[in-house]
Amino acid sequence: MKLICIWWTRAHLLTTGKTGSAVRAIIDRPYEIVGKLSLTNPVPPQIVVNNTNANVNSNVNTNVNAAFAKRVKNKWVAFLLCLFLGFFGVHKFYEGKALLGILYLFTAGLFGIGWIIDCISLLFKPNPYFV
Repeated sequence: MKLICIWWTRAHLLTTGKTGSAVRAIIDRPYEIVGKLSLTNPVPPQIVVNNTNANVNSNVNTNVNAAFAKRVKNKWVAFLLCLFLGFFGVHKFYEGKALLGILYLFTAGLFGIGWIIDCISLLFKPNPYFV
């Protein structure tokens, strides 16, 4: 703030043309004057950090049978059903997806595109896989 005031004073005095001994000192050595105006031993601010955390994690997994809630299916059974009867959606009925099975039945495996995608995706599933 002091530097801004001295800079403004210097600019003001240079534009108005008023010069004197005090003005000449401000114009010639502004940083020296700022150094004299500032505190020689500034006191650092006192900072208190209260960083305590009383939070306790009380999350408990109550669903111990989470993996067994899903239906386990064999990859190779699903693949063979898809390969030979995929146009009729039999592999979707095997997985328990009856609505998709009906859709495959009436659209001939989603016009063959869904059948090809399912054959390829079943090859990359782990054995056994969960539905």
